[in-house]
Amino acid sequence: MEPNVITLFFILSALVGVDLRREFYNQMVEENHLPDIVTHNTLLGALCKEGMVNEAVQLLQLCGTSFAPSLISYNILIDGFAKTGDMKKAMSIYDEMMGNGIKADDITHRSLFWGFFRANLLEEAVDILKGDGGKKPDGMTYSPVMDSIAEAGMKEAADELRGELIERNVLTEKILLNEQ
Repeated sequence: MEPNVITLFFILSALVGVDLRREFYNQMVEENHLPDIVTHNTLLGALCKEGMVNEAVQLLQLCGTSFAPSLISYNILIDGFAKTGDMKKAMSIYDEMMGNGIKADDITHRSLFWGFFRANLLEEAVDILKGDGGKKPDGMTYSPVMDSIAEAGMKEAADELRGELIERNVLTEKILLNEQ
Protein backbone atom coordinates (compact mmCIF):
# COMPACT_ATOMS: atom_id res chain seq x y z
CA MET A 1 0.00 0.00 0.00
CA GLU A 2 1.41 3.36 -1.10
CA PRO A 3 1.34 6.34 1.28
CA ASN A 4 -0.71 9.31 0.14
CA VAL A 5 0.25 13.01 0.29
CA ILE A 6 -1.61 13.48 3.59
CA THR A 7 0.34 10.68 5.28
CA LEU A 8 3.60 12.04 3.93
CA PHE A 9 2.68 15.55 5.08
CA PHE A 10 2.16 14.34 8.65
CA ILE A 11 5.49 12.50 8.60
CA LEU A 12 7.20 15.64 7.26
CA SER A 13 5.55 17.78 9.96
CA ALA A 14 6.67 15.41 12.72
CA LEU A 15 10.32 15.43 11.69
CA VAL A 16 12.51 17.66 13.83
CA GLY A 17 15.12 19.78 12.12
CA VAL A 18 15.16 21.33 8.71
CA ASP A 19 17.79 18.93 7.32
CA LEU A 20 15.63 15.88 8.04
CA ARG A 21 12.60 17.61 6.55
CA ARG A 22 14.49 18.61 3.42
CA GLU A 23 15.88 15.09 3.00
CA PHE A 24 12.41 13.57 3.42
CA TYR A 25 10.92 16.13 1.00
CA ASN A 26 13.56 15.30 -1.64
CA GLN A 27 12.85 11.59 -1.18
CA MET A 28 9.11 12.27 -1.67
CA VAL A 29 9.83 14.02 -4.97
CA GLU A 30 12.25 11.30 -6.11
CA GLU A 31 9.61 8.63 -5.46
CA ASN A 32 7.06 10.67 -7.42
CA HIS A 33 4.94 11.57 -4.38
CA LEU A 34 4.47 15.14 -5.49
CA PRO A 35 3.87 17.39 -2.49
CA ASP A 36 0.90 19.73 -2.39
CA ILE A 37 0.90 23.40 -1.41
CA VAL A 38 0.35 22.59 2.29
CA THR A 39 3.43 20.37 2.31
CA HIS A 40 5.46 23.06 0.54
CA ASN A 41 4.29 25.69 3.03
CA THR A 42 5.28 23.45 5.93
CA LEU A 43 8.80 23.19 4.58
CA LEU A 44 8.89 26.93 3.76
CA GLY A 45 7.97 27.66 7.37
CA ALA A 46 10.64 25.32 8.71
CA LEU A 47 13.31 26.90 6.50
CA CYS A 48 12.31 30.44 7.49
CA LYS A 49 12.19 29.52 11.18
CA GLU A 50 15.81 28.38 10.87
CA GLY A 51 16.75 31.65 9.12
CA MET A 52 17.18 29.93 5.76
CA VAL A 53 14.90 32.32 3.91
CA ASN A 54 16.86 32.34 0.64
CA GLU A 55 16.54 28.55 0.48
CA ALA A 56 12.81 28.93 1.11
CA VAL A 57 12.60 31.27 -1.90
CA GLN A 58 14.32 28.63 -4.04
CA LEU A 59 11.77 26.07 -2.87
CA LEU A 60 8.95 28.46 -3.71
CA GLN A 61 10.36 28.90 -7.21
CA LEU A 62 10.56 25.12 -7.53
CA CYS A 63 6.94 24.64 -6.50
CA GLY A 64 5.87 27.30 -9.00
CA THR A 65 6.33 24.71 -11.73
CA SER A 66 3.66 22.46 -10.15
CA PHE A 67 1.21 25.00 -8.72
CA ALA A 68 0.97 28.67 -7.90
CA PRO A 69 2.17 29.85 -4.49
CA SER A 70 -0.61 30.85 -2.11
CA LEU A 71 -1.05 33.89 0.11
CA ILE A 72 0.22 31.72 2.96
CA SER A 73 3.38 30.87 0.97
CA TYR A 74 4.11 34.53 0.37
CA ASN A 75 3.32 35.51 3.98
CA ILE A 76 5.77 32.90 5.27
CA LEU A 77 8.55 34.37 3.11
CA ILE A 78 7.67 38.01 3.84
CA ASP A 79 7.67 37.26 7.58
CA GLY A 80 10.94 35.33 7.25
CA PHE A 81 12.73 38.21 5.54
CA ALA A 82 11.18 40.74 7.94
CA LYS A 83 12.45 38.77 10.94
CA THR A 84 15.96 38.63 9.45
CA GLY A 85 15.82 42.40 8.85
CA ASP A 86 15.98 42.16 5.06
CA MET A 87 13.10 44.47 4.25
CA LYS A 88 14.27 44.97 0.67
CA LYS A 89 13.71 41.26 -0.02
CA ALA A 90 10.49 41.24 2.02
CA MET A 91 9.15 44.02 -0.20
CA SER A 92 10.37 42.23 -3.31
CA ILE A 93 8.34 39.14 -2.34
CA TYR A 94 5.42 41.42 -1.50
CA ASP A 95 5.62 43.08 -4.94
CA GLU A 96 5.77 39.66 -6.61
CA MET A 97 2.71 38.54 -4.64
CA MET A 98 0.73 41.65 -5.58
CA GLY A 99 1.91 41.31 -9.20
CA ASN A 100 0.48 37.78 -9.23
CA GLY A 101 -2.90 39.16 -8.17
CA ILE A 102 -2.72 37.96 -4.56
CA LYS A 103 -3.89 40.66 -2.16
CA ALA A 104 -2.25 41.31 1.18
CA ASP A 105 -4.06 40.39 4.39
CA ASP A 106 -3.62 41.39 8.04
CA ILE A 107 -0.74 38.92 8.47
CA THR A 108 1.11 40.46 5.52
CA HIS A 109 0.63 43.97 6.91
CA ARG A 110 1.74 42.99 10.41
CA SER A 111 4.87 41.23 9.15
CA LEU A 112 5.88 44.20 7.02
CA PHE A 113 5.04 46.76 9.69
CA TRP A 114 7.01 45.02 12.44
CA GLY A 115 9.91 44.33 10.06
CA PHE A 116 10.17 48.02 9.19
CA PHE A 117 9.61 48.98 12.82
CA ARG A 118 12.40 46.69 14.10
CA ALA A 119 14.69 48.05 11.36
CA ASN A 120 13.90 51.56 12.67
CA LEU A 121 12.30 52.48 9.33
CA LEU A 122 9.32 54.12 10.98
CA GLU A 123 8.07 56.12 7.99
CA GLU A 124 7.98 52.95 5.89
CA ALA A 125 6.16 51.19 8.72
CA VAL A 126 3.50 53.90 8.78
CA ASP A 127 3.22 53.79 4.96
CA ILE A 128 2.38 50.08 5.11
CA LEU A 129 -0.62 50.89 7.25
CA LYS A 130 -1.92 53.61 4.95
CA GLY A 131 -2.93 51.08 2.33
CA ASP A 132 -1.59 49.38 -0.72
CA GLY A 133 -4.47 48.28 -2.88
CA GLY A 134 -4.81 45.01 -1.00
CA LYS A 135 -6.98 44.25 1.99
CA LYS A 136 -6.54 47.01 4.52
CA PRO A 137 -5.56 45.97 8.06
CA ASP A 138 -8.48 45.88 10.47
CA GLY A 139 -8.95 48.24 13.38
CA MET A 140 -7.68 45.76 15.94
CA THR A 141 -4.41 45.49 14.00
CA TYR A 142 -3.89 49.24 14.08
CA SER A 143 -4.31 49.86 17.81
CA PRO A 144 -1.03 48.35 19.13
CA VAL A 145 0.76 49.59 16.03
CA MET A 146 -0.26 53.21 16.60
CA ASP A 147 0.79 52.95 20.24
CA SER A 148 4.22 51.70 19.13
CA ILE A 149 4.56 54.51 16.60
CA ALA A 150 3.68 57.10 19.25
CA GLU A 151 6.10 55.54 21.77
CA ALA A 152 8.85 55.70 19.13
CA GLY A 153 8.51 59.47 19.08
CA MET A 154 6.15 59.75 16.11
CA LYS A 155 3.05 60.84 18.01
CA GLU A 156 2.09 63.24 15.23
CA ALA A 157 2.24 60.43 12.64
CA ALA A 158 0.17 58.18 14.93
CA ASP A 159 -2.45 60.91 15.41
CA GLU A 160 -2.56 61.58 11.66
CA LEU A 161 -2.96 57.86 10.93
CA ARG A 162 -5.67 57.55 13.61
CA GLY A 163 -7.58 60.46 11.97
CA GLU A 164 -7.26 58.87 8.53
CA LEU A 165 -8.55 55.55 9.83
CA ILE A 166 -11.54 57.15 11.53
CA GLU A 167 -12.31 59.00 8.29
CA ARG A 168 -12.14 55.70 6.32
CA ASN A 169 -14.32 53.99 8.97
CA VAL A 170 -11.58 51.50 9.78
CA LEU A 171 -11.44 52.67 13.37
CA THR A 172 -14.76 53.16 15.07
CA GLU A 173 -15.67 54.74 18.37
CA LYS A 174 -16.19 51.25 19.78
CA ILE A 175 -12.60 50.24 18.98
CA LEU A 176 -11.27 53.55 20.30
CA LEU A 177 -13.25 53.17 23.55
CA ASN A 178 -11.90 49.62 23.99
CA GLU A 179 -8.35 50.98 23.71
CA GLN A 180 -8.69 53.11 26.81
